[in-house]
Amino acid sequence: MQSVELAITEAQINFDQLVARFTPNGEISKQQYARFLSMQYHLILNIQQQFLSCAGAWEMRKYTALRNHLVEMAFVEEPHYQLTLNDLKELGEALLPEPLDVILWHAFWRPLVQTHPFFRLGAICVLENISAGPAQNRIGQLLFKLSAKGYSLSFAQLHHHTEETDHGKSLLTLIADAKPDASTVHEIRDGIKIATVLYLRAFEWALNVGSLSGLIERTPTFVHSHPLAHVSSQAEV
Repeated sequence: MQSVELAITEAQINFDQLVARFTPNGEISKQQYARFLSMQYHLILNIQQQFLSCAGAWEMRKYTALRNHLVEMAFVEEPHYQLTLNDLKELGEALLPEPLDVILWHAFWRPLVQTHPFFRLGAICVLENISAGPAQNRIGQLLFKLSAKGYSLSFAQLHHHTEETDHGKSLLTLIADAKPDASTVHEIRDGIKIATVLYLRAFEWALNVGSLSGLIERTPTFVHSHPLAHVSSQAEV
């Protein structure tokens, strides 16, 4: 499990550096925050499908506690997309089309969840752990300043991991307790590394308003019509 823990640490360090680079004044703008909420909406809408598929994979049959935890997580996480919509509404901002980097995230992971569930489990580990570690205090300060401006933070606060709400650490403990063999550990580690790259690309889109993805944002019909797009940009109400 040491290689898994090292991969998570590397993800956390890179995440902290990314946030620092695009919030040099220790603040996040309204536009950046709205982009973050839109990105997260598209990332987690119907997330329960992949959690349940991962839990139901044949390779998971030996890991009862881990499988049960994934099923529980599926139904806990399922309604969280609605929080992003609520926060956007309170912010007075519209939901943006699905970013290309999120389209690529889903296009990469969806075909693998049944055939390589531990690979996908590595991606879950990233999303549950990346904002802990060195970024924890930085994110807390950014949220405090957003709160001072009166912005709704229901989604961000729920997913801001502290010592009291560190669900990611619990997941890693369950994996370690399951005593997976070396090949399974390597699959989880590789999933963590790839998910780190894909998620940081999506997060950079949120914070970097002038990113290269802006070329596509100026032709948003691409997002609606491209066969890789997994959901419409229209919000569910």
